[in-house]
Amino acid sequence: MCGLTAAATAAFAPATGGSITSVDGKITLTIPAGALAADTLISIFPITNTAHGGIGGGFRLQPDGQSFSTPVTLTFSYTDGDLDGDGIVDLGVGAER
Repeated sequence: MCGLTAAATAAFAPATGGSITSVDGKITLTIPAGALAADTLISIFPITNTAHGGIGGGFRLQPDGQSFSTPVTLTFSYTDGDLDGDGIVDLGVGAER
């Protein structure tokens, strides 16, 4: 279990579409119109990154199990300093189960 590390960003995402960005600006979830059947409270929680060899923080998006009727976009923002000497090709995304 990853621990929460800071305050969450939370917003109602309207069925007409919108986006929500983490407090630190590291990730943005963009939801197109029609992806949600109704206005939905979406949260982004910063969490401790416990991945083997992981650098930087992690995030938990909620509500758990949320599905979308059309694809959404998750955008990651980073600086060269965030890479800890690794190249962009070494970046990856993991999911907690």
